[in-house]
Amino acid sequence: MGTVPILALEVVSKTSGGEYKQKKIDYAQLGILYYAIYVLSRRYRRKREPLEVYRLVEGNYILQPGSRVWMPEIALAIGRERGTYLGRTREWLYWYDQKGRKLLTPEELVQQERERADRLPQKLRDLGINAENI
Repeated sequence: MGTVPILALEVVSKTSGGEYKQKKIDYAQLGILYYAIYVLSRRYRRKREPLEVYRLVEGNYILQPGSRVWMPEIALAIGRERGTYLGRTREWLYWYDQKGRKLLTPEELVQQERERADRLPQKLRDLGINAENI
């Protein structure tokens, strides 16, 4: 048998498909340590949180508290917040580091580097350096 994943993530878009019953049993039997269920549609959320993360404890999944759940085995937390990705602004799932800082998407990294590059010529001028001579 292959390596058992640490995390299984179910994204429920239109209708649920056994995420809260049968799939929890199946994933527990496989020994998957974390099982996360993310429900996109408000219509199907009912009385549940949009993102629920469960940890396998003695063969049973226990719901983990909080809007971001730290998983020390992978040194990351998973959570949700509003943001823009690929030009779409909505709620997204994000990874966070141990200090709670959101890991940037590739799009956000490019934007951050553009802003940094745009500040560089002025910084050089402030230091008395003519960028044209470099």
